[in-house]
Amino acid sequence: GQKRMGAWVEDYMRFLAGRDVKWSSQSNYVAGLINVMYWAEADPEFQISDQHGYTQLQQMINLRRQAESHAAQDNLYKRRDKNWISWRDAQLTRLEAIRAYKAAKGQAKRDLLRSVLVISFLTIQPPDRVGVIRLLRLNSTLKRLPDSD
Repeated sequence: GQKRMGAWVEDYMRFLAGRDVKWSSQSNYVAGLINVMYWAEADPEFQISDQHGYTQLQQMINLRRQAESHAAQDNLYKRRDKNWISWRDAQLTRLEAIRAYKAAKGQAKRDLLRSVLVISFLTIQPPDRVGVIRLLRLNSTLKRLPDSD
């Protein structure tokens, strides 16, 4: 292996950073290079050289860890989607929708029913709704009871 491989990868990460590539993407790119190193390391003729007391592979793993650490920090401060609401606000919305439904009469009550059902379905249990919803199928996991409308 080339003695300057770790330094080259570090230069590559600087190049990516200069192009405003996110830390999470940089981490993924270095992970790919690490996989290549593992593959090359399996070849008996490939020799891993040291630079500054670390093997090239160790240097690349350290660079990936640093990129992952920066990516985690970036996630703490990134802007949330404008449609995002907290779990507490979602619960309060559900309670307000139920209150409005109970207070409504006639057609207005029927119009609110769908909203109440949707917000209740989405907030009655904490998330892993994705896995549950994926399993729901009409006439399979969702079946009409014989005496129901």
